[in-house]
Amino acid sequence: MAQVEENNFVGNFLRSGSVPIHFIVCRDAMGFIAHYFLMCSPQKLKLALRQQEGIVPLNEYGTIVGSGYGEIPSEMTKRMLKEQYHYDYDANCH
Repeated sequence: MAQVEENNFVGNFLRSGSVPIHFIVCRDAMGFIAHYFLMCSPQKLKLALRQQEGIVPLNEYGTIVGSGYGEIPSEMTKRMLKEQYHYDYDANCH
């Protein structure tokens, strides 16, 4: 995953929290429980969640800024999200 450049207007906008990050837990293509952090508008999230059959290509609805297996992200992922996007998993998902 590419890091957002420090002096980039888009990067600053994304890190400002103006584009929400959504935590999603689902099953991947192999049937394993996985979690994703999807940066997208609430409208795009609603469209993605409306798909009830088959594999939902989350990257077509926004930018996946973090992911992993299981229902709880690793401490490393939490730290990266907080540092790069000012997203606090513990405050937003508990």
